[in-house]
Amino acid sequence: MIKTNNHFRVLSVAYLLALLAAIATIFIASSQYPQQHITILALGNFSALCVVFAFSFATNCSNCYDPYWSVAPIFISIYWLVVAPTITPRHLYITSLVVAWGVRLTYNCLSKWGGLDDEDWRYSQWRKEWGALYWAGSFLVIHVISTLCIFLGCLPMEYIFKNRDGNSILDILASIVTISSIITEAVSDSQMKQFRKSKSGKTSPPGLWQYSRHPNYFGEVFFWVGLYLFGVSSNNMSSTLGKLGCGHGSNWMIIGPVLMFSLFNGGSIPLIEKYMVSRKPSYAEYQKSVSSFFPWFPSKQTK
Repeated sequence: MIKTNNHFRVLSVAYLLALLAAIATIFIASSQYPQQHITILALGNFSALCVVFAFSFATNCSNCYDPYWSVAPIFISIYWLVVAPTITPRHLYITSLVVAWGVRLTYNCLSKWGGLDDEDWRYSQWRKEWGALYWAGSFLVIHVISTLCIFLGCLPMEYIFKNRDGNSILDILASIVTISSIITEAVSDSQMKQFRKSKSGKTSPPGLWQYSRHPNYFGEVFFWVGLYLFGVSSNNMSSTLGKLGCGHGSNWMIIGPVLMFSLFNGGSIPLIEKYMVSRKPSYAEYQKSVSSFFPWFPSKQTK
């Protein structure tokens, strides 16, 4: 316990220094690139991830990066709130959704954290596969690509905070998607946590996991879809749903949710599925009966 607490202090120092590095970079970049907020944020993000990577390398633990996924968007939304021409209740509402998502996901990440000696199995596997190139791969794959995904997922915030209002119908739809996604993630994470504690010997948890093999990832991807919808709404789009993401320069915002969907369905899920089958042969039956990503009724009772 003492060792874990000491490791947590190291992690806290890493993120405090990363935040200070980002703030310093933003101040410097603001004078060099006035009003170019995307550039300023990109530089701030890169300086922060470099600090976190330095701690990952120094402690020989890439797990140091894990909380960054949910911490960075909180501060990105706060940045946009600070530079917004005017702050409206809508801005505060959307920021509160991002903060609620980020705080819960960060808490979930840290509650499972076993210290700097408890390396994620994926990182351990890559360490063996990549050999001497592990830290180059860790920087590019774990740190840079993940940060790029986050950054692109947050791009709709530019439209959200530069505009006072949004389309009321799209705002309602965005709220439903975003809040439902946060709840889906929270419930599925809680069900998985209880399942692991129970040590029941079953292949899968009850609840949402009987309708999707990865309901937490489903919730995660659709959180970014919700943020995208808020961005489209903020761009004063027509209420016609057929015009989502088209015209007025907003079509590029779709890159965020598309990238997130591709990241989880093309990367994370296949990797986890392969690992689970190798550990639990019965997982193959679970694969046959339960949808991989989108929740759907199981084809038969899972055990």
